[in-house]
Amino acid sequence: MTSPQKLNRLPGAKTRWDELVSLHQIHALQIHTTGQFLPYHRYYLKTLEFLVRECGFKGVLPYWDEPRDAGKFAKSPVFDKVLGFGGSGVGANSCVTDGPFANLMINIGPGFKSQPRCLNRKITDMFSSQTGASYVATAISGSTYKQALDAIYSGPHLLGHMALSMMVCSRSANAEDEYHC
Repeated sequence: MTSPQKLNRLPGAKTRWDELVSLHQIHALQIHTTGQFLPYHRYYLKTLEFLVRECGFKGVLPYWDEPRDAGKFAKSPVFDKVLGFGGSGVGANSCVTDGPFANLMINIGPGFKSQPRCLNRKITDMFSSQTGASYVATAISGSTYKQALDAIYSGPHLLGHMALSMMVCSRSANAEDEYHC
């Protein structure tokens, strides 16, 4: 997060971390509702792993069994202030003030913007309840890849993001599974 950028091409990026987040931001609309959604995110995690190793990280990327904490993200060890990534943010901007990312300033976001700001997080267990095992099972039970993809994206994936963010999202009146945030 402190290594300087290398590509010098991505809007708002000042660090290697910013470059990774910026790439996700740039590709979001082309990836998230297409058949590339799942493979792209696997590749993205491999890229993250490569970049943290470039910085000397020797461990493994942590795995979070998200459905296990459905409905209780706020109490998950993942968000513990000592052993995890810190909890819900505080104040008007929900800035994270505990854990390893306390008071971290980032440059990419919110949404499709690129403006320096605090790392923010607002954990909402109401949304997290919809990432549970039964929701995942329903999402992947489609008879076609497209049905499963749409259900994964607009179900557990999007609701997991909503459970950790300050986004206000609503379903579009024109498309049954389309969200606007």
